[in-house]
Amino acid sequence: MKKLLRYLVNDQTGSTFVYLFYLSTIILLFTIAIITQLENEQTISTLEIEQLQLNMIHQLTYQTMINDWDQIDHSETYTYVYPNGRAKVSFKLDNEAFYKMTIIATREPPYQKIKTYQLEISQSN
Repeated sequence: MKKLLRYLVNDQTGSTFVYLFYLSTIILLFTIAIITQLENEQTISTLEIEQLQLNMIHQLTYQTMINDWDQIDHSETYTYVYPNGRAKVSFKLDNEAFYKMTIIATREPPYQKIKTYQLEISQSN
């Protein structure tokens, strides 16, 4: 049995290189996968922050329009500049009972969000 064990231990020329090559390849692929995943998470976080900023601009603009509804001319286009971006508001008379108000919020290109609201024309007008 000792002779057989000596033969198995001493006759492994080159097999250590193959095992180390497989191990290093697996470690390299694992490292690349983790780095790629971290880069994707960073990109997603940046886009989520931009989405929150655009939603904030929309809410600020919508609230301003609703608060000043009686004082604004609905045939004009308004532009609002905020510290985190700008918004452009346009109106279109959809039919006799509704206005379509379109808010275009923009930040540094290419970040933009467009949303259209349908608002009822008050009966006093």
